Amino acid sequence: MGRAPSLTKDSKVMAFLPAAAVAAMAVSFMGSYRIFYGEVYSPAWYFLYYGKYILTVLTAALALFYVSTPRERQDRNWLWLVMGLPVAVTLVYSALVWLFSGAELPFISRGCSNLLFRSVAVFSSVCFVYLFGKKAVRYGLLGALIPCVLALVLGVFRFGGRILLAFVGLLPSFRGGEARMYLELHEINYVLGMYLIIMLLLDWKQTFRNGKLLLVLAAVFFVSGWKRIGLAALAATLIFGLILGQLKEGTRKKTIQICGLVGVVACLCYVALTASGNLTDLLDKLGIDMMGRNTLYHYFARFCKFSPLYFGHGEGFVSRQFDYMPAESAFLTTVKALHNDLFRIFIDLGFWGFLAWSGYWLVALPRWICRRFGSGAMTAAFLLIVFSFLTYLTDNTEGYFSYQMYLVMLLGACACKQTDQEPLPKLPLRKIFPKKA
Repeated sequence: MGRAPSLTKDSKVMAFLPAAAVAAMAVSFMGSYRIFYGEVYSPAWYFLYYGKYILTVLTAALALFYVSTPRERQDRNWLWLVMGLPVAVTLVYSALVWLFSGAELPFISRGCSNLLFRSVAVFSSVCFVYLFGKKAVRYGLLGALIPCVLALVLGVFRFGGRILLAFVGLLPSFRGGEARMYLELHEINYVLGMYLIIMLLLDWKQTFRNGKLLLVLAAVFFVSGWKRIGLAALAATLIFGLILGQLKEGTRKKTIQICGLVGVVACLCYVALTASGNLTDLLDKLGIDMMGRNTLYHYFARFCKFSPLYFGHGEGFVSRQFDYMPAESAFLTTVKALHNDLFRIFIDLGFWGFLAWSGYWLVALPRWICRRFGSGAMTAAFLLIVFSFLTYLTDNTEGYFSYQMYLVMLLGACACKQTDQEPLPKLPLRKIFPKKA
């Protein structure tokens, strides 16, 4: 029998693989925006929507033939196991819920497809880290910026110079019209928020070529998207990171562990407020425009009860339920997402499922990363998780394929930043997080 084909750092294929990875990540975003594919079910839509999964998997699958050090393979397998654990547990739990509740086939198929896409995101992101090491972070940023630039160019062709004025914050009335599609690339905006955390708080100078230019581009496109929860999440995470940076290593580890536990309790309280309707009442009193989210929350509150005896409907229930919205509400029939991932996961997985999910991300995962890669990697990972959870409050980032792929990729890159020989034990945090006894 012949030997299986293999890849090494010196292989000719490796010279073209970074460009393929950047293209795959750029396409993964473009399939989510009408400005790129035109009409749904058009040839462009089929290519971009399904192509993002195919191109991503094909590119990442080359990692299976990559020849590396034993430590790198161990880190890859560890990341696959740890990051894939929530998918496996959710599948088993949902299967039991579907079995005992007699769920209908459309809800089961939606749950299985959601978990399949999540598996693709985890597999691909870990492969990118395994293939490129710390360079995966840079390639990912390029993959996110390319659709932003293309969208702006397409906007100029359609609207002329007015789109540029709207891009820099002028012409607010014009921005609120069709031009909004070219400026508010939701998923990319949030991904750029994670990059700003890395570039502003962590040691990124050796990771990013033309770092200042990329930082400016990431900041400009992030702000131009004007996602309120994204801006608030970034500001809160940066402040939190600066505070952590002033603590000694041991104190910082304990602080993160305590904040993780507090975060789990806070998530439960937030879901309780949402399910009871008190959250929308409070925001109404404060004069905060929920942009129709109150209608969504009131509708879906009927499907759950905040109680330890509520076990959920299984993965995919909320997203499938949007196909059965009552016709008497024009708003409900036009919206296809809950815009509150914490509430969505609670409805899908129930009280204990939600508790396990939030505990995994906020408590268990940072602790596991710390044990394997060190407290610096733990800190970097926790900052990205905090930013993500803040966006989950009023948006759908937990269900975005590309966002979750980038989240896992950045977590993996921060955990096992690789050199040409062996992966470093942790991401260097020289200025903001200096080593202290």
